[in-house]
Formats: sequence, structure tokens, C-alpha cells
Amino acid sequence: MSKLQQDLRKIVGVDEIKKRLDTLEDKSVIASTRGIGYQDGASGQTNSVASTGGSSGKQAPTTAKGSASAAAKAAATEAAKDALEGASNSGGGGGGSGEDITPTTPENGTLDIADILDNFADKDLQGGGDGASSFNPGLAAIDGFTDCETGDSGMLRFDSYIPPVNWTSIEEPPSQDLWELGYYWTTTNPASASDASPTGAADAAISAVQAAFPLPYPTGYGDAYRDAAVTPSGSNYTFVWYQGPSSAPNTATITRQTCSSSGTSLCPTTRPYNYAWEADYYQLLEQTDGSYSGSQYDPMVPDSARQPSSSAYMCFDGGTRAAVMAKGAGDTSLLYEIDPTTQAPLAGTQIHIYDGKKQLKGYADISKLSQYTP
Repeated sequence: MSKLQQDLRKIVGVDEIKKRLDTLEDKSVIASTRGIGYQDGASGQTNSVASTGGSSGKQAPTTAKGSASAAAKAAATEAAKDALEGASNSGGGGGGSGEDITPTTPENGTLDIADILDNFADKDLQGGGDGASSFNPGLAAIDGFTDCETGDSGMLRFDSYIPPVNWTSIEEPPSQDLWELGYYWTTTNPASASDASPTGAADAAISAVQAAFPLPYPTGYGDAYRDAAVTPSGSNYTFVWYQGPSSAPNTATITRQTCSSSGTSLCPTTRPYNYAWEADYYQLLEQTDGSYSGSQYDPMVPDSARQPSSSAYMCFDGGTRAAVMAKGAGDTSLLYEIDPTTQAPLAGTQIHIYDGKKQLKGYADISKLSQYTP
């Protein structure tokens, strides 16, 4: 080794580093800490929930079922639940996320009931006071459940009803188009019918022929239908109807008749309304007083939900499970799982606590239910 090489070894300290490496002890477990920060809504103080654990520097063994990742997921879920529960109990101010966490809103603000209760899908709806409300509108609706008595699919809404097709709003049914004050309308094809409007007369004629000859096409008229259009023809109207699938079209005339008196069903003095409501599910809406009820026009609303109630019951997983959304203490709402038979709170589950904007305040064990009820 040259003199230059020896000098370089001394400058870099190669020999000294080797000596230190030889004296190092074996790897040992180093305690690590993880924490979730949240802000106390009442005091504005930033707090944290921490948990400690160890790391050996070796990767945990993974089984075919991925036990290591499952354990990690379970630990993360528990940490999140603990943090949110701590936030919800911190002075009643509605704990929110720390500055390093940006809540996100599910598409359309609608979540599946099973996904909420089983997977805490509402965890991203955490509120953070007035600052967070601008980008986190909260939970808009819950779906994925049925009425526990009728089995009809339902949706629990917290913002507003979704009007059926052709309805302007939930309280404004579509008006019968083409109505004229002082006239009513008749047709004899495919059956004799009368109504206050041309469209009503066409629909009544189809219904009449279906009832008179209910056998399916081609024997009867049970499959009869009409085109949606009602076309002007002078002072009258025409429409096209069919006996059944693949049948030839037929054109019928709707004739305008002068009313001899007013105030009758055929000759009303104000525009009549068509209350037909077509939907695949019923809707319950949270009212301003915290109660839940359905629209008077919705034919699918269960009888038990036509009058305002402080609780909304929901069955899911084929009726084997049930949950309730109820008014909580103050301006809060509580969602939790119940026994589908006794309706008693289900042990070992969590209460989901929401504020007035349906932002998530936190979770609490079901055993603490009495602390959150009015």
C-alpha cells in the first residue's frame, strides 16, 4: 500500500469504522409510537391519541390468508375508532380531523348501511367545525336496506326527497297536460272513455280495454299500450295504440266536448293533477325537528312511516340484520345496529354519531348509548 493510500484511509477513517461495526450489539426491539391528532371543537386545543408498539426490524410472516395485513388493518381500524370516540367525547364540541387529514365525501353523499356498520365507510365524513363544512357536506342519504315489514327497498335521506320522473318537486305532482277550462275529452277507440284532459282519456281507454279483454296478445288486449305522444288534430287530438307486442299500430281520435256544468271530475275549475308515482324504492326524509317520515304521495312508504317518528328502522342482509337511525342528545343523530327480532341494541357494536350537518362526530361503544340519547 502506498503512502498516499495510507493517508486516505486515515482521513476517511475506514479502519475506525470497522472497529465500531465489530463492537455493535445484535438488533433489539425499538419501541415506536403512532398517533392520530384531532382538535377539540370546544377549546380549539390540538390533542392526540397515541399507541405504542415494537419493531424487530424483521418482516412479519404472512400466511396464505394474509394474517399480517389483516392484523394491521384491524389495528388501524381500532386506532381510528378510539381517536374518533375520544373526539366525540371531548367537551361535546364535535371532534374533527387534524390539519394533516383532509376528509373526503363519498360520491353523491350516499352510503350503504352495511358498508357503514361493517367497514366504517362514514369515517371520511368527519367534521372539523366551520372550516371543514365548506368542503365536507356530510352524509346525504343511506341506502341498501328494506322495510322490516314489507321488504320494500328504501332510502333514508337527510337533504331532500328525490322527486319521481316528471315531478317538479315532492309536493308538486305533474299537471295533466293539454287541459282546457270548460272542456272535457272522449274517445271510443280502443274503448269508450272520458277524462278532463286528452292524455287522461287516452290512458283511460287503454285501461278499459285491458280490463274488458285481459287475455294476453294476440288473443286479448291484456298487453295493449299506447305511444306517449298525443298529437293535435284540429280542435281534437289523436294517439297511436297497439294490441300487443309486434301488433300493427292503430290510430284513435280524442274529441273535445263542451262542459255543461263545472266543478265535476270531468270539468274541474282548476288544472287537475296526475299523482302517478313510479319508483323502485320508498324514501324517508329527516324533518327539521329530527323526526323521520315519508311523502304523502309515495305509495311505497310503509304505513308505519307515514306519520313522523323519532326513529327510522332498516333491515338489511336479507332481513337477518337491522339498524336504527334515531335522534340523539342535542343536535345529533345516532346510527347503530339492533337485534332484528327484539330491536334491542346489539352488543359489541358501535354507535355512529353525527352532528346536525350529518358530519361524523365519532364512534362510541353501544354500551354507552344512554350517554348520547335525549
